[in-house]
Order: sequence, then C-alpha cells, then structure tokens
Amino acid sequence: MLETTGHLAKNVLVVDDDRSVRLLVDTVLTGKGYDVTAVATAGEALQNLKQGSFQVMVLDIVLDDMNGLDVLKQIQSRILETQVIMMTSHANTDTAVEALGLGAFDYMWKGPQIHEELIYKVNKAFEDLDLRRSNQRLQQELHRIKGFAGIVGESAPMKQLYKMIQQVADTDASVLIRGETGTGKELIAQAIHEQSSRSERPMVVVDCNIPEALAEAELFGVSANYPGFHRREAHTGLVELADSGSLFFDEVGDLTLSTQAKILRTLQELEVRPLGAERAKSVDIRVIGATNRNLESEITEQRFREDLYYRLNVVSIEAPPLRDRKEDIPLLTNHFLAQACTRLKHEPAEISDEAMELLIRYDYPGNVRELENIIDRTVILATDSLIGPNLIMINQRNPGPVVTDSNQGRNWLELTLPDAHSVMEKTYLERVLTRSKGNISEAARTAGIDRKNFRQKLQKHEISAATFKKSNQ
Repeated sequence: MLETTGHLAKNVLVVDDDRSVRLLVDTVLTGKGYDVTAVATAGEALQNLKQGSFQVMVLDIVLDDMNGLDVLKQIQSRILETQVIMMTSHANTDTAVEALGLGAFDYMWKGPQIHEELIYKVNKAFEDLDLRRSNQRLQQELHRIKGFAGIVGESAPMKQLYKMIQQVADTDASVLIRGETGTGKELIAQAIHEQSSRSERPMVVVDCNIPEALAEAELFGVSANYPGFHRREAHTGLVELADSGSLFFDEVGDLTLSTQAKILRTLQELEVRPLGAERAKSVDIRVIGATNRNLESEITEQRFREDLYYRLNVVSIEAPPLRDRKEDIPLLTNHFLAQACTRLKHEPAEISDEAMELLIRYDYPGNVRELENIIDRTVILATDSLIGPNLIMINQRNPGPVVTDSNQGRNWLELTLPDAHSVMEKTYLERVLTRSKGNISEAARTAGIDRKNFRQKLQKHEISAATFKKSNQ
C-alpha cells in the first residue's frame, strides 16, 4: 500500500540513464518516505506513466533514447497531472528557461548539494499539487452551491433566502430587498431575475443616487425632437431598456420625491414617455428595489412616498448581515481568496487556521463587501502560499486577537490611526512594487491610481522603485 502525504500518494518516477544517479536519487527520496520507481530510458518512463499514477517526476534532460524536453512535451500534451522536475549535469540557463516554458515545475543541477535541493524541490512539488487539488475541490463545492447568481453561503439564513428567491422568482410581483450596506442586495436581485421567466432579457440597474436634473432623461429617455438635444439618434431610457426584463432600483431610498412621483406614474400605467416624444410607449417590466434605509421612518419623515412604498413592497426579502451567518465565513473567504489570486496573478494560496479564526471572530460592519476587501488586500501583501494572521488587517472596532506585523514586530493597536495608515500604505506600496518588479506603471494599475499619484506616494515614504528592479534581477 502506498504511503500518503496530505491528500496525495507519494509516487515519484525517476528517469536517468546514469545508474549511479538513479540509485542516489532513489535512496535519498525513499529515505524520506517516497515510493520511488527508477528507470533508465524515456520509453520506460512513458510506459510507466501509462500504467500508473505518478504525482512527481524527476527527469534527466539528456537520455540515450530521447531528449528530456521531448518527454516533457509528451507529458504536457497528454494533460497528465504530473509535476516534472528537470535535472541535468550541465548548467544551461537557456535550457532551464525552455523547460519551465514547456511546463516543468522546476529545474535543478546535479551539483554537490543535490541531496538538499532534491528533497526541497520534491517536497515543494507535492505541496503545490496538494494545494491545487484543494482549490479544485473548493471550486467544485462552490459550483455546487452557487445556484443563485454567485451568492455563496450554506447557513440557515442563506437557505431561507434561497427559498424566498425561488418562491418569488417566477411571479411578476415587485420585490423590496432590505439589508445593510455590503450584504449583496444586487446579487439577490440578479438571482431573482435569473430564476424568472424574464432571464433571457436584461436586468437593468438604476443607480438611485442620480441628480434630479438628469433623472428624467436617464430613466425615460429623450426624443431626437427634444429642443436642445443634438444627438442624431434618440436616447433610450433605462425603463425602456428593461422592457420584457427586470428593472432594479439600487438604494431606492436615495430617490428625490419628484423622481419618486414620476416613477410611480410609470409603474402604475406601465408606459414611458421620453422627453420631447408625442406619445408614450408601453413597457412590460418586473420591478425590484433595494434599500439599506428604514423606509417606514422615511415615510413618517415625508422623505419617501407611501404609495410608491406599497407599489414596491409587494414581497419583502431581508439580506442577512454577515455577523448573523458566521458559519459562511470560511466558505466566503476561500471563494474570495481563489478569485483574488487569479485576478491579482498570485500563486494559489490558503488561509491558516489562526487567520481563519481571526476572520470568524470579526463582526464585519461592512458585511460581505468588507470581507472581500480584506481578502484582496491580504493577497496583495502575501509573499507566499500560506496566509497567516499577521496579514489579516481588519478594523479593530470589535476586540479580538491582537494583529501584529511579523516583519516588523509591530503591535498595530499601539499605533495611532494615522501612523497605522502610513505603515500600511508603505507596506502596500513595497509589495506591489515587488510584484511588478519595480515597474511603476504596472504597480500603479494594481493600486488603482495614476502614475503621478503613485510616484508622489513613493516620494512621501522615501521608496525607490529602482531598488525593486535590482532585487528581482
């Protein structure tokens, strides 16, 4: 029976035409608990790959019957899940670059430190495979539960939410989604739309924090005949764009009273009249609204129309805050982590148990959106594949474990807020420069600011981009 490490059988295939090297590698790896099969030719290696599963392969570049790079090409073409470590007696940078370009996991020379280097690289290859498989399982699990427009969660409040979505989706009833900022109200609206019979048509989003002077034109459109309108073609309003689909009013409590009145008329009559048009157009829309406000209080304070409230609030759905579904935090964390690693071009990573405990203990006033922001920031600062608690930079409104920066031995709670912000900003700038290898344009894009602003921040913290170019050469 094969031994295992984590989730992987420890099977290594060694290919080298030098018998003494085969014996040496076999002895070293067997002594570390690996199950080794050692062969002398490329033909034997390919035959073994057909017959069995090898997670790691140590492959000599110069073989009697075939070049090792050609063997590597065959392995890659068969899409075998085998990490290949190329090995040679002759130091040649060009060959190393070519091997890595063909998909080799790593490259090593048969030098005097072969024992230590071999063990290190084989261990890393297995760790990488284990992490890849963990991520695959995670993605499969996420795919299984993400049946609602990308919403992630398995807690009791989320299961109740999914049930409500299914119940209202196939009706044309107006829905009002309530919840705090960052709870994913737009995702819920999208889920309702995608589960409905209108899913083939668009869900048009209305940002309700729209200036009153522009509201009518944006919502209802403008006819080409409208005085002062210089476009060649008419401007179609958002309501008409949603015809046969859904119209989502994001933060409907932000609408002015005047705009509320115009929307109410449209919903009552199911028709829209663009500015300057002679006649109205019929529309078939399903209305979904969302708000983080108490609309009942807004009605009392005469900031929201009661008749519009009843028009929107046929069915009410509550988006649960993250603090009420903490059992979803590990799942959400890993979901955001996988996304961030891909988007930010970081190697696959995982959260340590201590870091996860810290994330679970926090109450998230900014809800799911805040957790996603924390994970993005963490990935930017991470330098390896295991993320520890020192990188979890959270708002300390809620007492929890003390967060320290392991690189500087700093207790963040001993700093003033401006000092902590300055330290964090400097660390962030250094990390993005490290990742971009000193390329200021690329680093500025990652930071989401222009080059001039980025350079000013470097000057403020006395950071030289040239240092990062040298350190990466």
